[in-house]
Amino acid sequence: MVYMARMSLLSSDSLDTTKDQLLVKTEITRTAIELRNWWANCPPSLRDQSNDWRRQPRPRKLTVSETLEEEGISSIRSCMYACVIYLHHILDPLAQEIQPYEVKQAIHGILDIAKETPEGYGLEMGLYFGLFMAGIAIHNNPEVEDILRRRLKADTGVSIYVSHPSPIVAC
Repeated sequence: MVYMARMSLLSSDSLDTTKDQLLVKTEITRTAIELRNWWANCPPSLRDQSNDWRRQPRPRKLTVSETLEEEGISSIRSCMYACVIYLHHILDPLAQEIQPYEVKQAIHGILDIAKETPEGYGLEMGLYFGLFMAGIAIHNNPEVEDILRRRLKADTGVSIYVSHPSPIVAC
């Protein structure tokens, strides 16, 4: 979240003509390096999670807690990929340069996670930032655009947040 907030400020600064754009680009580069270092120091279970973890044969079924932890890891990975796209988007908001390989990998990673995430359980909520950023970086690819639209479409009948009406207590 700290990196996302910093990137939001950098995005604003990059559009501000009164700011020294060389300093802004230097800060973007510094943020990208810090993000890569943070990611490199994350546990391998986070960085290296397989996208097909739901389909892997296991001696026993995952508990609810273990499943939610794995879902959380998928969401974190999607968010990390989204941050990579966001940093490049700040540097080239009109996509005038050739898309860097790192961005292509990030888009692919987000799409792979989204394709493996079951629909209808509210799990998409953890992928929204990644899906949105992948959508920003996709151009003229109707198949991928359709996947993104479908996954970003909110199903108001499903939520990971349980709503319990508060009991009315008579005084």
